[in-house]
Amino acid sequence: MMDYLNQDHPALRGSKDLRLYAVRELLDRSLKCSRSFLLQFDSMRLKDVIGEEDFQKLMPSFGPVTSWSSSKYDIYGTDLNDSRIELLRRILSPEPEGYPELPLNYIKSVRLHDRVGKTVLRGGDHNSFILFSLPESEYAALVETYRRRKIPGDVIEKVDVDVENLEP
Repeated sequence: MMDYLNQDHPALRGSKDLRLYAVRELLDRSLKCSRSFLLQFDSMRLKDVIGEEDFQKLMPSFGPVTSWSSSKYDIYGTDLNDSRIELLRRILSPEPEGYPELPLNYIKSVRLHDRVGKTVLRGGDHNSFILFSLPESEYAALVETYRRRKIPGDVIEKVDVDVENLEP
């Protein structure tokens, strides 16, 4: 079982600010609990949007990006450090965060793993579909934070999915 952030819930669909807040809060808490990441992305387009410097900081051993490919996504994963956490926070944000356009447009999926390799968060379809499994204390803190912002508890739904068998 995983938790699912229902971004189509009426409370979130009706308020862009609440939806952005809910996604950012979940992303921040998930990054805090994670030790590694795995991205499935369009390397040429992502590099074009975030720039060479940020691309290299995030994926230093990726290798040269040399051609546009409309049918193939690249996959890259590595351990997290403070610099990569901050970059992932920016590129996975539902807002451009200073980039010329939304980097999520070129990220098909992301997976954050804890120290034993368990999936903490899996964002698919450019993060429009977010599954997560936070440690109990972080989950409780997330729910409380949502409650204080008047985000109803039922924006988080339990779903029966084998997240490990989903593509990256």
